[in-house]
Amino acid sequence: MLNNINLEKLNLLLFFIFPFSFIMGPVLVETLLFFLILVNLILKKIHFEKNIFFYLLIIFYLIIILNLYTTDNSSYYKSFAFIRIIFLIIIVKNILNSLENLKEIYNRYIFIIFLIVLLLTIHSALIFFIQYDYSLRVSSVFFEEKILGSYVSKLFFFSVPLFFLFNIKKKNFYYSVGLIFIFFVTFLVLVSGERASIFNLFFYIFLFFILSNNIKKKYKLSFLLLIFLIISFSITISERIKFRAISQTAAQLGLFGPEKYTEKLINGRWYAYIKEEKIYFAPLKHKLMHETALKIFKDNLIFGSGIKTFRIFCNKQKYLVEYIHPKLNEMYITGKWKYPYEGFEKQHGCSTHPHNYFFETISELGIFGFILISILFISSVYIIIKYKRKLSNYQISLILPIIVLFFPLNSTGSLLNNWTSLYLSIFISFYYYFINYELHKLQNKN
Repeated sequence: MLNNINLEKLNLLLFFIFPFSFIMGPVLVETLLFFLILVNLILKKIHFEKNIFFYLLIIFYLIIILNLYTTDNSSYYKSFAFIRIIFLIIIVKNILNSLENLKEIYNRYIFIIFLIVLLLTIHSALIFFIQYDYSLRVSSVFFEEKILGSYVSKLFFFSVPLFFLFNIKKKNFYYSVGLIFIFFVTFLVLVSGERASIFNLFFYIFLFFILSNNIKKKYKLSFLLLIFLIISFSITISERIKFRAISQTAAQLGLFGPEKYTEKLINGRWYAYIKEEKIYFAPLKHKLMHETALKIFKDNLIFGSGIKTFRIFCNKQKYLVEYIHPKLNEMYITGKWKYPYEGFEKQHGCSTHPHNYFFETISELGIFGFILISILFISSVYIIIKYKRKLSNYQISLILPIIVLFFPLNSTGSLLNNWTSLYLSIFISFYYYFINYELHKLQNKN
């Protein structure tokens, strides 16, 4: 019976799963993923190219397993299931290899992605402009999770390679659709107020246009002008976006802002901010988490403290890092301030994870885990630099998600969170496919 299955179409289910992964929930996604892996194994369609990339994946998995014997975290036995991520990477690589035969399905799929983004744009615009949600961040259908920007930006990174995969005949039409798509995505990311997603999206677009060799200048200028106009217009008409994306961010990074505690009325709510003492690439809360992660690493140099143990170790007095802005402390002492806003009391470096893949890896997986994800990032940067003049738009779009998402100064989710594992494995599989197939084409070019 299984032999009669069209495996290419079945594997394409993975591509349909991704846009709905937030809504479907991890249990259903994991179940479908397990089923796809099982069918591929039974039909012997999972082939391992024995190259350095594959060996690094295996080494990463072995490091995770070794942690089972070096930590006391019993819940860590779930990490055995990480092997599914390796299979997923292989399957997505196979999907990319077979998409040429599935153009008809692909066109429908692109339409579904565009429709999802359009509906999110309409819903978010109603929330934002009617203003029945008075917070700085619009979350649309994700409600309290505040992940609209993260979802849409990842969906954008996912869609770009598909856009450039085929030799499109009606290029003017598709570039026009691309402009509209970028407009919707940019709007959604801005109103979401997720600063990491705003950075990721604009960093991706900037790098893409810098690296692209075969997009006409008029199209480049059109795209960049559109982005500039959207940002300028958004900041001009919305005090919420301006405060969240510029004023609050600059103050938290220690770049510029009020030297003393300041309150500002925005959209019927009071928000407070003060310029931090020192410049840092992340907000104070994240900085304290990073310091905590390094303290944990010093006691667990080789294999780390164990996956998902940061939340346990950061509560221990030995690793606890606390801080309060001196001027806020002075206000406490003098009695001028008794009811601080959230985020302006004494801060500490404890959370579920350090909000940076590199700090999370070095504290929970030790030096070996840190070296492996560093190799992933550095190798992608090296390839971009070495083959810059030879890369096609499609090839660039396969590499860029790794550079953007693993950029060392980025604020991130937890590396091995269920949904994070899903989308990262898809983007890593893009890179794996590039290493196995596209890199040879570049090396053979005169």
